[in-house]
Amino acid sequence: MKILFIGAHPDDIELMAGGIIAKVSHKHNVCCMVVTNGDKWSCIDTLSRENLIEKRIEETKKAFEILGVKKTIFLSLEDGLVFPTSTFQKILQKQISLVKPVIIVTHSLSVHQHIDHYYTSLTLKKLRRNYPNYYSKIEILKELLEGQKQKNIIKFDVSDEIEKKCMAVKQHTSQFGNGQRIEKTLTGGGEKPPIKKRRRYFEVFYTDNPYNKRFRNLCKAVNGNTDS
Repeated sequence: MKILFIGAHPDDIELMAGGIIAKVSHKHNVCCMVVTNGDKWSCIDTLSRENLIEKRIEETKKAFEILGVKKTIFLSLEDGLVFPTSTFQKILQKQISLVKPVIIVTHSLSVHQHIDHYYTSLTLKKLRRNYPNYYSKIEILKELLEGQKQKNIIKFDVSDEIEKKCMAVKQHTSQFGNGQRIEKTLTGGGEKPPIKKRRRYFEVFYTDNPYNKRFRNLCKAVNGNTDS
């Protein structure tokens, strides 16, 4: 099963779905697409724009290697300048048609987030509307943001892969420095409790078609049953 994860910036995919990728990449064909070059901000003040772009690509490659990603696509659009134009639609459609995924995982379709996230998801919505026959064969999962209300919500239990997810995210030193703060954010911080009392970690998404067979197969693969 081919699964395409689409994130607006370097580190978005790892933060959004790193646990899912770590759980399914050993069995399924996982591809990740990074839309922008992430050139607008870094915690390292001495980096030039060019060096930052190069560093973010290398960080992303290291993170995806940890998660077991088979293929990575860098569209390298300028950070903050993603718009749902016909040009962006053509770029996205071309890459999707080359990958031929059966499931796409991407950002929420909500305006209450980074504008690049919203426009990436909105462009996918427009493609689905413009090419209904093609996209009827593809299930699209969208990240559920905190406080967002949606139907057809699925929680993916990624507790077994939370350490690998943290390790992948921490590769982005240009954004998170030594990674201690982001790791505490992802795990809740503190000392690990005894195994029987250890907390569970979930990545949460919503879908327009919860009865789609491909979607059910992904749920089984992540949540304990690896039948496909």
